[in-house]
Amino acid sequence: MENLNRLYEEAYRLSEKRLQVQLTAALAADARAMAFAGICLAAAAVLGGLAKDAANPILLLSGAFLLGLAAFVAGFSARPIDFHMPGAKFSDLEDDFANDEDYYLVIKQLGGFADRRSVQNDQKLSLNSRLFHFALILAVIGVGVAVVPQLLDAFAADC
Repeated sequence: MENLNRLYEEAYRLSEKRLQVQLTAALAADARAMAFAGICLAAAAVLGGLAKDAANPILLLSGAFLLGLAAFVAGFSARPIDFHMPGAKFSDLEDDFANDEDYYLVIKQLGGFADRRSVQNDQKLSLNSRLFHFALILAVIGVGVAVVPQLLDAFAADC
């Protein structure tokens, strides 16, 4: 029985640790997405400014639009969401106090609660990750649309 009780405690500790790691990963992903959104907006502004004097302004403006869209999608992936964090309120255990519940039964229940919240966090992290990947693809296409034809024109003029 002592071994089982220690296993309950360790399982609960690990479930709380997983929530903490998810929170850290989510904060890092949000910071990365916001930095990328800022870079995309700056690049879009530069392309928009260069369009006036370009041989083909439509391509530069199209690239700027795609970079602006990438910035929006990246920013959206970092939007505030309902994310579950480790820990609980003291009052969450009031019924357990009142019923004088067994410590290890409560630990088992808390671990199950943390696991359910962890699954929900994984789903939210996965969605935001897909959005960020889409923003990256939009940005690469936007740069390609704006820059590659300009480079080809410059190369053809030199030949």
